[in-house]
Amino acid sequence: MLGAQADPVAAGILSYNPARHLVLDLPGGEVLRISHRRLDDVLRVAEAWHEAGAPTLPLSPWRDRPDVLVAERWGRGDLAALRHDPAAGRAAETVGVSIARLHHGEQSRHRRAGLPSARTGGRVPAVVHALRTLLPDRADPLARLAARLDETLPAAPSATLVHGDLSPDQVLAGDPAATDPTVTEAAPPIRIIDLDRSGLGAAGLDLGSWLAWCLVEEAPDLGAAFLAGYTCEQAAPARREPPRARSPPGPRAPSWPAPSTRCAGSSRTGSPGSSAA
Repeated sequence: MLGAQADPVAAGILSYNPARHLVLDLPGGEVLRISHRRLDDVLRVAEAWHEAGAPTLPLSPWRDRPDVLVAERWGRGDLAALRHDPAAGRAAETVGVSIARLHHGEQSRHRRAGLPSARTGGRVPAVVHALRTLLPDRADPLARLAARLDETLPAAPSATLVHGDLSPDQVLAGDPAATDPTVTEAAPPIRIIDLDRSGLGAAGLDLGSWLAWCLVEEAPDLGAAFLAGYTCEQAAPARREPPRARSPPGPRAPSWPAPSTRCAGSSRTGSPGSSAA
């Protein structure tokens, strides 16, 4: 597909999900996203992000192919890999501010017409039921969790523009000195990427996704910083729209039972991800 413009051997693989997508780091500073489906809706969503002033990267079709998008290579790494960097907390706070503006800003409110729904699956994640088989000793708590989610989550929550899969590994961090070389404590510039699941959905989706990552990865500082930025910019979503947790690591990850058990256990004391703050 790349033809003579790039050597496939020299292109680095950034992400690969069989039968879904392939993300390549091309020579020359470009990142190519190849999908199993048309990406016209992703282009519309990305345009809405830009119109709302949200920090993301411009996307363009690749050679008029509807299933391939190209963006510039940007930053010095994602926030998950840079979680121990001195500027990571300030970057997470900036993400919180940016997401609050995306959810509740006036510009965001006026740009919702014609946008697709966020690709986030069902109200109660299917993984909850799968885990009852994979973790039989936790079957009863997981059953109670599924029942609680079904009872608590609204059938038709108010919709706003959301990322749909928000976590530190979806955030690129730049060099803080690029903002102001004279301010050593400046927050680093950020870009929020991977808008494949972005669209209209409950604001709590993004909060739950971020906080669940912080719970699983034991990164409470990033969770607290994100919430500080979000709540400083705008009051958090109402109690009737609690955050939804993202799926814990799959069985192929060596440590997957531990975070799965922690996530199930946390449902007894608060909303998913509440301990991360």
